[in-house]
Amino acid sequence: MPLDPSPKSINIFVHVILNVGLTSVVQHLLFRRLEDKRVGGYAVIGEQSSQSFLCPPLAGGPKSMISKRGLNNGKPEVNRSVGSITLPLNSPPLKGGDMERVQLIPAFTLAEVLITLGIIGVVAAMTLQSLVSEKVEKERVTQLKKAYSTLSQAFITAVSENGTPNEWGMGDMDDEKSHYIMAVNMSKHMKLAQNCIDMDNADTIRKVCNPPAGFNNKATASNVVLLDGTSVSFRAWYSSCQGNFSKNRVNKALQHTCGMIIVDLNGNRLPNENGKDKFYFYLTRDAIVPWGIQDDALEFEQACNRKIDTPYPNFDGSKNMYSCAGWVLYNENLDYLKCDDLTWEGKSSCK
Repeated sequence: MPLDPSPKSINIFVHVILNVGLTSVVQHLLFRRLEDKRVGGYAVIGEQSSQSFLCPPLAGGPKSMISKRGLNNGKPEVNRSVGSITLPLNSPPLKGGDMERVQLIPAFTLAEVLITLGIIGVVAAMTLQSLVSEKVEKERVTQLKKAYSTLSQAFITAVSENGTPNEWGMGDMDDEKSHYIMAVNMSKHMKLAQNCIDMDNADTIRKVCNPPAGFNNKATASNVVLLDGTSVSFRAWYSSCQGNFSKNRVNKALQHTCGMIIVDLNGNRLPNENGKDKFYFYLTRDAIVPWGIQDDALEFEQACNRKIDTPYPNFDGSKNMYSCAGWVLYNENLDYLKCDDLTWEGKSSCK
């Protein structure tokens, strides 16, 4: 399965980073504290340095550099060439009147480490969000292109066998048989994982083929699932393909519309939302045409805009973002989810 882009997954990833980092830091600090106790609470090494400080010498002993190196049967060892005293690991705390030079081991404080890890976690979360979002967007573009290609190839083959859709014997959208004919002629040229065309029970159709709301019965649509998990719903509109969805009759590709096809690129997996993983196509007399192309009556600028809830109330009074497929296929991005000023005549991305 591709990388899960959900905020929950990102949070888990960041928490793992922080927990592993904190565990390592705490273990290190505990180890350092145990080492300190072994030489009476002082972390020391055996060579003189500008980073040394003064501490009490051994009782009755001369001024000497203190070291943790070299044990001799648990007894202090004098290194006469260096002039240092080596303590055993079980030696008592240092005592005495005079001060002795002892070198500190450099280290970060716990507060410094926690602040650094916190900054790293925030930066990681911000970066991961962007990277995952870009990856998902590229996958969606690729999946939609594949679905469009599958539908187009099936349409070409169906036309070569049965003639153009206006010759398939379909009725209007209220005719249950119309959806059946459209689905059968198209789907027999696709590789299917599930076929719900002949199913009668609406609940079974919903569970098996995951159609859009209201499309889970034979009276409104026929449904299948492709091998790659894409769910496809077929709905006939006009028996003679007389539907005209061309804005001002400019786009001839939309002047002979027969019906619609809805694809959900990842089947029953979330988000199941228009413009994200669910996209719409026209089935016309001559081709499969994505919704929202230039001069579509259901304009991209209106029906693929986050700020407009019901751009065409008489067509669909409950949902928006259904005219996005043409934009994704042509511009290869889903930037309409990030900014609201994209147009076919103007900006083609948010950048």
